[in-house]
Amino acid sequence: MLFLKKILIVTLLTIFFVSLALGIYLNYHYAYNMPRNPQPEFAREYPLNVHGTIVYLTKQESTRLDCLYAIMMFSGLGGAALYIISKRRSRAGQNLGAKD
Repeated sequence: MLFLKKILIVTLLTIFFVSLALGIYLNYHYAYNMPRNPQPEFAREYPLNVHGTIVYLTKQESTRLDCLYAIMMFSGLGGAALYIISKRRSRAGQNLGAKD
């Protein structure tokens, strides 16, 4: 059981860091390559503020970025919570064994 918990924690934290890196990449990619004005003819009507620069995305690009942030948040919080819980339980087990 402990091995599976470690695998789950490592998997969740790996997903978190990969999605963090991808989110940073997409933000800078969008900031440098997307138009600064809305383009309704190309459906670029969804604004994104990248460090003070407003660029316009399509619905698909905006949804992709939103889903990436949700994945990052849930995997990071889940991995951190599991890690903290497992550390507290292991410390509680060590403290119980040390009492005489």
